[in-house]
Amino acid sequence: MDRRVEVIWLDSGLQYSQGWECKDHIIKEKLSDVATCGYLFYEDEEAVYVSLSRDTANGNYYGTQVIAKQNIKKIKYLRERGAGNSGT
Repeated sequence: MDRRVEVIWLDSGLQYSQGWECKDHIIKEKLSDVATCGYLFYEDEEAVYVSLSRDTANGNYYGTQVIAKQNIKKIKYLRERGAGNSGT
């Protein structure tokens, strides 16, 4: 599989803060879109697995992120770097 992709997915908009926050402020926070780029090397019914880098010689991956399919808005398949147009 190992296709270069950009995955647009929905993530929590609220991050932990350094101090106390009032309830009214917290409940105004919304979910936000996040973009993850890398190599889609595995997927199943629940999630896709995207890695920042890969070592094809050894079958190892670095910087892997597992994204729940229910949170995915769009997957865009990208061309490999340096890949020329074959004319097809």
